[in-house]
Amino acid sequence: MDYPYSKVAGIDVHSQIHVVTVMDHKGSRTTQQFYNSPASLAVLRDWIVSEGCEVVAFESTGDYWRPLYETLSPFVDVIVAHPRDIKKKYSGKKTDKIDSEWIAYLTLHNMVPRSRIPSGKELEMRILTRERESLTNQRTRHQNKVNHILVRNGINLKKFVSKPFGKAGVSLIKLISTYGSVDKIIEHLPKKLRKHEERISSCLPTGLSVNDRLILQAELHQIDALNNSIASIESRITSVSRKFKREISLLTTIPGIGYITAWTIIGEVGIVKDFVKSANLASWAGLTPWVNQSAGKMRMGNITKRGSTHLRRVLIQAAHAAARSGNNYMRVFFERVKKHSSYKKAIIALARKILTIAWNVLIRDEPYNDDKARGIQKKPSSKSQRNNNSQILSVHDAYRILEEAGEITKLEGDEGYIWHGPAASI
Repeated sequence: MDYPYSKVAGIDVHSQIHVVTVMDHKGSRTTQQFYNSPASLAVLRDWIVSEGCEVVAFESTGDYWRPLYETLSPFVDVIVAHPRDIKKKYSGKKTDKIDSEWIAYLTLHNMVPRSRIPSGKELEMRILTRERESLTNQRTRHQNKVNHILVRNGINLKKFVSKPFGKAGVSLIKLISTYGSVDKIIEHLPKKLRKHEERISSCLPTGLSVNDRLILQAELHQIDALNNSIASIESRITSVSRKFKREISLLTTIPGIGYITAWTIIGEVGIVKDFVKSANLASWAGLTPWVNQSAGKMRMGNITKRGSTHLRRVLIQAAHAAARSGNNYMRVFFERVKKHSSYKKAIIALARKILTIAWNVLIRDEPYNDDKARGIQKKPSSKSQRNNNSQILSVHDAYRILEEAGEITKLEGDEGYIWHGPAASI
């Protein structure tokens, strides 16, 4: 049996230790254990190099794999695999040694799919955009707590302000959390809310409890701190994204995509030329349906949801925005899909369409053109149009094509043709 590698190493990654098995095609194997520290990782690196390993493979477990990757990648080929792709079904016994041996066995037989590892500015963009997403989610949780306290006390801010956590809304919440009486709140209302003075006075309760006011103040303090952190992260993203100025300008021409979505696409996708087709990118992003084929019957289900959840989230948000946009191709596509499917499925289809267009825009290095998008997708609407667009063949050419396809046979002396079908000779 031919092996793609003569000697490999499989590593079972943990937070404190790493269990390493070196295996060759003759069946010999050696297992050692190393601590997750710079000094121990250096010893691991020297051992793997001295053993002559051609490739090292391990799972992308949390962030524990990153020090391993940074230590080993300059000296040996490293495969970082998704845990789902190398999962082993156990029967009664599971140990770290068995896990590392299984990874080494799969690597030796070239059965470990590689994960894409970003580097340089792409990695920096990914780290920053994911941190911004995390901070935004934290801010949303605190805003929901504030809204819960207000609703519990019968206060609905949307009666007075369009954005409850805009400048006017936050000012009113701070007044509610600071003063216990309605008169004091009305007295210190900002100018923008003076016209709603009577409505605010009638809608506010006689006063919030001391506990509710204290919690509101704490939540508002957290929201202010998160707003400052988000602003700092966005400033850094703007600085780092200068290298991708052309890509961002192209992506933002697509309906539904703004700067935040463009930043995330660049950070998550990285080098778009790594994907030969747009379908490969859609599959990597988890926006393609899973396929189950058995006994010649094929069933297609929901999207696989493999790949980056961060990328899918922003693409779905962009799809919602594009579906509500003006009379453009995106909205036409969404409405067409929604007619024979559900709203959610149409949004997912539009998200994939946006990613496909983004791939084409970046590969071709040209901005999105709505008229061109409509033209590419437009098909003849009637049979007469399809016939007009088809090539007209002469009788001689038609006979020649049928003869080459084996459908007819020419008789000697140009006496005609024999058709190998249910009819007689031609």
